Amino acid sequence: MKALAKTIDYCKEMDFIPNAIAAHWDNPQLEMMYHLKKVFNVPTCYIAHGASHFAVYGEEAQKYWDSVDVIGFRSAAIKRKFELSDEYIKPHFMCYSGIPASYNDNTVERSFEQISTVAYVGTLIQRKYPSVIITALNKALGRNFCISYAGEGHEAETIRLESLRLNVAGNVKLLGRIERTEVIELLDKSDLFIMISRGETFGLVYLEAMARGCITIASRDEGFDGIIEDGINGFLCKAGDAEELTSIIMKINAMHPSERKRISESAMATAHELTDENVASTYLEAIFNNSSFECSSSLTRKG
Repeated sequence: MKALAKTIDYCKEMDFIPNAIAAHWDNPQLEMMYHLKKVFNVPTCYIAHGASHFAVYGEEAQKYWDSVDVIGFRSAAIKRKFELSDEYIKPHFMCYSGIPASYNDNTVERSFEQISTVAYVGTLIQRKYPSVIITALNKALGRNFCISYAGEGHEAETIRLESLRLNVAGNVKLLGRIERTEVIELLDKSDLFIMISRGETFGLVYLEAMARGCITIASRDEGFDGIIEDGINGFLCKAGDAEELTSIIMKINAMHPSERKRISESAMATAHELTDENVASTYLEAIFNNSSFECSSSLTRKG
């Protein structure tokens, strides 16, 4: 494998010896990690972005999997799927992504006297169901809403047509691609953040929205299920389900402002724990605390 040889040669050239090896995804990283472990003799960590059982490797799969010391799950949904198979049980941890601590600074004080402003930040593609949000908002709130879409994609036309069909074109803003500072400004002006995607491994933008105090609605059994606890620090909806989303928005709208504020504050508290630094510390602690591995290597440091 050329990539493996190049990796080993580079480490020799740079006089670099790792303390651990982590692999995201299964092909070809799992195989590479197996061979690199033989060279460096250090703990290994496989980060699961899906529930693949490594069929691509055929008879070699079990050998590669046996060399893994610790597994990190990118979401609770992925973890649940892995746990259906006893052979894939390993010491494990939740390997979430983190946001810069600055996202938690200077958040806007919100009263939540009413719910009307909504944000969506992401690519406008079919599996994210962006136009469904307009349908649900119209059913739940009539014309008493304004939704801003930050992002580009072929579903922009579907959004435009749906807004015309419902006669709410004036309530819908297609902002296109905007800068990160503008994203923060948009989130600060929004009561709700909604994205009920299918096939989300994680979805960092949900965490960004929670950090800014938005009441966030994400997809059940997808990447953010496990970080959002339904009704506690946000809400979970079946991916692409307009009827359930309508029901959730109506439920939020019927809440007392103090209850909405409590959910917002719980969301910010969750985001405060998932900073880059905290997540990195969790990552390292999980690898080394779950392994009794004694590190050595077939390569030696100069000096």
